[in-house]
Amino acid sequence: MKKITLEILEKLDACEGQRDKFAAEWPDGATVTKKNCLRGAELGLDFDWAAEEFLSLAARAEYERVRAPAQAEYERVRAPAQADFDKARAPALAEYKRVCAPALADFDKACALAFWKAWQGQEREGGR
Repeated sequence: MKKITLEILEKLDACEGQRDKFAAEWPDGATVTKKNCLRGAELGLDFDWAAEEFLSLAARAEYERVRAPAQAEYERVRAPAQADFDKARAPALAEYKRVCAPALADFDKACALAFWKAWQGQEREGGR
């Protein structure tokens, strides 16, 4: 059975965080077993990415077919919780934006003036 190794993940340009999690658990690589897949889930490994990179078209279709009911159940539970979170967060976010707006406007103006000043210096030096 072929092993997935850190070298393979690097060649496939897996993100650094995912590679770090994988390497910490399986420094010598890992075979794809039920036990290792379940451990990968506990570690937060991205199985959607892995399915895209490692599975054939037919195997990906099976992966999607099997995961679809779990995705639907997750969304069923997540949606009202997300709505409650957004509702509770809205006043705090509005206040945050209100308080920060003047400072952000001042910062943006300072950046614009800094750019203009640097541009003027560049023009005097004959750049661009």
